[in-house]
Amino acid sequence: MNELLVNSQVNLFAHIVLNGDASLQKLAEIYTEVLFTRLVNPRIGKKQKEELKLVIRNSKQTDSSIDVNKICNKLNRESSIQQRLLLLINLLEFGLFVQKNAILLSKSNSIAGKIKQIADELKISAETYSLCSSFVSGKLYEVHDRRNILIVKSVSPELEGFHFVKREQIDGYFVFVYFPDVSTIFFRYQGKENLQLNSKPIQPKAIYSFQSGSVISQNGKPLLYYGKVIGQFKGLSQHESITLNLKNVEFTYPRSNFGLHNLSLTATSGELVGILGGSGVGKSTFFNLLNGSLSPKRGKISLNGVSYREGLSKIQKLIGFVPQDDSLFENLTVFENLYYTARLALGNLTVEQTKELVNAKLAEFGLYHIRNLKVGSSLSRNISGGQRKRLNIVSEIIREPKLLLVDEPTSGLSSADSLRVMSLLKEQALSGRLVLVNIHQPSSEIYRLFDKILVLDQGGYMVYYGNPLEAVRYFKMHAGRIDADEVECSVCKNIKSDEIFDIIDEKQVDEFGQLTEIRKVKPIVWSSRFIPTDEGEITINPLPESKSVKADWVKQLEVFLTRLTLSKLRDIEFFIFAFVIPVLLAAVIALFSKYSFPNEQGGYTYIFYENYNIPIFFLTSIIASMFLGMIVTSDSVIKDANINKREAFLFLNRKAYYNSKVLFYFGLTILQTLIYTAISIYILKVKGMFLAIWVILILMGFFGNIAGLIVSTIFKSLSAAYLIVPFLVIPQIILSGITIPFDRMNHRLANTEVVPVIGVVSPSMWGMEALLVHQFKNNAYERYFFEIDMAESQSRIQSQYLIPKLFQLIQGCSQSDSINRHRLKNLIKSGLSQLNIDITELPMPNTVEFRKLEIMLHELQQKQQQNYSRIIRKKDQITTKLQSQFNSAEAFLEFKQMHTNRGVDDLTLARKNITAIQVVENRLVQTIDPVFKIPTNRWGRAHFLAPAKRIANQLFDTFIFNVAVLLVFLVGIYLILLFDILPKLSNSMVQLKLFKLVKGF
Repeated sequence: MNELLVNSQVNLFAHIVLNGDASLQKLAEIYTEVLFTRLVNPRIGKKQKEELKLVIRNSKQTDSSIDVNKICNKLNRESSIQQRLLLLINLLEFGLFVQKNAILLSKSNSIAGKIKQIADELKISAETYSLCSSFVSGKLYEVHDRRNILIVKSVSPELEGFHFVKREQIDGYFVFVYFPDVSTIFFRYQGKENLQLNSKPIQPKAIYSFQSGSVISQNGKPLLYYGKVIGQFKGLSQHESITLNLKNVEFTYPRSNFGLHNLSLTATSGELVGILGGSGVGKSTFFNLLNGSLSPKRGKISLNGVSYREGLSKIQKLIGFVPQDDSLFENLTVFENLYYTARLALGNLTVEQTKELVNAKLAEFGLYHIRNLKVGSSLSRNISGGQRKRLNIVSEIIREPKLLLVDEPTSGLSSADSLRVMSLLKEQALSGRLVLVNIHQPSSEIYRLFDKILVLDQGGYMVYYGNPLEAVRYFKMHAGRIDADEVECSVCKNIKSDEIFDIIDEKQVDEFGQLTEIRKVKPIVWSSRFIPTDEGEITINPLPESKSVKADWVKQLEVFLTRLTLSKLRDIEFFIFAFVIPVLLAAVIALFSKYSFPNEQGGYTYIFYENYNIPIFFLTSIIASMFLGMIVTSDSVIKDANINKREAFLFLNRKAYYNSKVLFYFGLTILQTLIYTAISIYILKVKGMFLAIWVILILMGFFGNIAGLIVSTIFKSLSAAYLIVPFLVIPQIILSGITIPFDRMNHRLANTEVVPVIGVVSPSMWGMEALLVHQFKNNAYERYFFEIDMAESQSRIQSQYLIPKLFQLIQGCSQSDSINRHRLKNLIKSGLSQLNIDITELPMPNTVEFRKLEIMLHELQQKQQQNYSRIIRKKDQITTKLQSQFNSAEAFLEFKQMHTNRGVDDLTLARKNITAIQVVENRLVQTIDPVFKIPTNRWGRAHFLAPAKRIANQLFDTFIFNVAVLLVFLVGIYLILLFDILPKLSNSMVQLKLFKLVKGF
């Protein structure tokens, strides 16, 4: 008892007997000494007896009464209802003590009236007062609700309505009374046996508080636990209860002895079990075994007799897991965090029903008044640490799990918040759940809340499992302490749970008396010393049905998407990054790319045609879109790790989760690329390409989004995800086709006729080619000339470059030896095939057939020269006609310079190449005018910057074809994301390596 309660108790005794005679005051002095001797110790008993005498004497001398209202008001402000109830019981016991010691009934009636008045002032309800009075007086027949009384005896008392627990070891009996409105239990023992409450002797007929974690023992052997008693009053139904059993469970990690060893225990519904131990003793491993994430290498884990190996999928639906780290959305309110969790877990409820349930749970956990506050981050909190922890717990409680695993619930909390959180968990246990809590070093108040504790030592050895108060005595006894029976401080009643670990970790001393680093008792020795108590046979009961009915995948998608959208839109930093960065990127890239040349007036003039940087603008835009799309998603799944870990036991649709990410980030990408495209095109004055550029940037952004999400599923740390992004982007720059031309790559990778395979798998190549070809081929100026320019190019190349090259080869063939002649023949055949001349076998030099071939080439050359001249004249006619339409040649030239670009022309025409026809191995390859060269491959393969792609005999515009290919690629990597292909492949490879490693050893 604290000082306030002690002083209040003494003053209230003084108030009751102040106007009585000397004999009444004498009885008060006797009772006060006896009471405080029992509650604390004889010294305090004598001290408070003298204090009572002093209070009475001072009141009589000053002729003043004791201010009961003031005392009670202070008690109401500063003490709990349980403490006030204990005070009332002491007053009622005193009244009974007075009555039994032959004081006149009128006096005892007067005392009863004063006690009732005090009870009213202490705000104790009439029902509680009546139950308390009947219990103290022993008149159990007066109790209205007999479900609040439990009798423990060797034989049943045959009293209807009372709870009964049989204990054959005792000749006497216990009477327990439960006060439901204050959740408190008191008991009285009638008998002669030597019994102890938490290792302290129990005096017959005295009334004791039976707190959480308490145990009643007989000659040192546990007789009755708090969990058993409270379970009777709570009426936990057998068909809803669960029993967790571990039998000789072993688990070790590869190439180590770390894990858990020979773990055996049994825990049932209604119990709060603490898992205690230092860092690295296997507490997290134990939880991972219980939630099914790990499988034991030996032994058996079962729930209601159902093995985890046989019924894991059904068992996991009954498990709730609260991770140590917050699993909350920082930018959602307290209500929204819980509401969206409930929508996912309880799909059978309507929106209104869900809201009512959420509000009720928030009220139950003391969070209703902050329901509209944003949760905030761990650094910038809007709610306290204790409130965050309670919200984490209620987020799991709302789906009504039967087995609740809570990892370090008091980490980072104040002592007051820690006690409140643990008290809530105790209430959950009392409501019928089995609650297991990972905790490092609990305070005395928290330690008392546990029904059982499991103590793990280094290496994962189980060194104790059982009642928490008995644990202190157990370790003290094995350590040879003379105060082994003292499990709590005789004055303050605190339990020093740290003493357990001090004993376990006690060090040896050397010959000089100095402590060494060597422990006195090794973990395996502590483990061998502990003999688990016989828990009896495990009853096999059907597993309870899970009350959680998950939402269908459509509702899940809706909830995931809504939750993500709200969270992101309220994130100011993300909002700035998402919408300001595209503006800055567009402005910076476009302004840096905007080349203006000096004019005669001393200023600078910008003409689109003269801007050589347009191809670089296309490339940087593609890379920027991909990078931006990747960077915003690369941490998306990683940041949800704790939430996903908690929601794993909801067995939600993973595809709905991924699709919500894809839909949100795709929508964001569409807006980002729209902003970027509009600004950059406005600055650079790119005509007629808004839709084309936007479509390509959207697709590149989509690639980045999905690639980032895949990265986020593979890597577990944010730093690793952020570091890998540049390594994914840099190859896209290299393989774009313009930084390192495909025909100038390392010869092992290069291909001079078609885009090499390494380029084919690069999205940036398809996007870059689409933009360059589209800008050249489909601009407003070139539309008038493209077909005729293509015909002109083909005639010119054949007549001026290809056929002369063939004549040169033919000449060399007639003068070469047989080895070189064979190579030259292959080159000639390659050139002839480009002229659509198919010859199976090239004639021998200086033969009639060879001469005919030369004549045919001469005729073809003349024909192409004539065709070339005709095309030039026709092109001049079109130009003249267009100039007349534009009213002048200058206006037409200005129109051309507004829509064509020299940088794009240089790349697509490649006329700076030294040779138009290049010899590559045994082939002749055209190196200029790639944009006018029609590919012959029937499966879509083509050279870089081809004007069209061929499928069978059908030609498709390059822009349309490349967009279609990008969409196919996009669907491919989307499926890789959707089915977790890379994470599964990565895990399989890791497991294979571990298997080989273990096998090797």
